[in-house]
Amino acid sequence: LLRFHNGETVVPPKRSAPLSGSARAFDAARLAPYYQRNPIPLPADLAKAKAIYVAHYRCITLHPAALPDGPRVWVSGTTTWRHLAAKGIWVEGCTDHLGFEALDESLASAALQLPPLGDWTAITHQDATESWGNSGLGRVIAAYVNSPQALPTELVTEVRDAQHFFWSSPNQYERLRPFVRVDAHHAAGPGKTAQFLRDNGLGQVDLFPSRSVWQQWLG
Repeated sequence: LLRFHNGETVVPPKRSAPLSGSARAFDAARLAPYYQRNPIPLPADLAKAKAIYVAHYRCITLHPAALPDGPRVWVSGTTTWRHLAAKGIWVEGCTDHLGFEALDESLASAALQLPPLGDWTAITHQDATESWGNSGLGRVIAAYVNSPQALPTELVTEVRDAQHFFWSSPNQYERLRPFVRVDAHHAAGPGKTAQFLRDNGLGQVDLFPSRSVWQQWLG
């Protein structure tokens, strides 16, 4: 049993019998090689930001320069943390892939003395900026553009045949939607992606704290 920042209690779905590795599953993160990513110059006044939230390491690694000194930096997960650290960027903390909303309690903590929500800047990719519309952040910046490349026939066939999917972004689902069977089982982490899937007609979306937990559940 897991309890997330918004009070939602998540119990990973039960199986009547072990899948024993026989489940036809597709992790949508495998789409990553099939995009061309073009950086968008970061604004010159970024150094004036009080705090920055980096949604993915590519927002920084696609750019030759590191983030400016001054703003406090938080990130989406430990992978992004490691990539930024390799560029010499000091990261204060991360939201463990639970979305920016997981920072709610930290923002209220007197010990951390984080700036209010309106003083934060989020850095993400262009297609994701709209999903931050109701976040309350003072600023959302697009750091790169995802340009889809052709998908191999073998991968499309695998998607058509898959019974279980793990989604880590709305863009992944929108791209593969035409190939996904109507009776497929869908999973995601808690946050924007899960809400997007529900808003797009997938009433049952199983929540997992990470794709590795989903993979363990598959057996």
